[in-house]
Amino acid sequence: MIAVNPNQNELTATEQDIVDQIWQREEQLAVPSATSGDVANMVASDFVSFDAQGNTVAKHEYVDQLNNTDSERTGITRLWAHFGSENSCCLAYMREAERTQPDICMALWIERDGAWQKTFHHQNAKFG
Repeated sequence: MIAVNPNQNELTATEQDIVDQIWQREEQLAVPSATSGDVANMVASDFVSFDAQGNTVAKHEYVDQLNNTDSERTGITRLWAHFGSENSCCLAYMREAERTQPDICMALWIERDGAWQKTFHHQNAKFG
């Protein structure tokens, strides 16, 4: 992982376990074969994102995008994770594809009633 703030304390074992669980869910969202029900359950009802023109992307639009994405993606690589509080975690990762430059993405996950859900996504299209 890339150290964003070298003065930041390392994650505790519990925090690392949580990050690993959230990361596994993020990877599941990135796999085109994930079922729409699985995707919908991982994305919070108040999810928000923005497209390249600055327009709001709601949960149903984001889920549709994930379900209709072609299988050209080759993978995602975790860069770092940071807890804003004990029940919120931000992930940064790189999304790679076969014929394009990688994208840098950020995702905010929040724990509600014992379940971690994605509440925000940002993608820096065509980083590089």
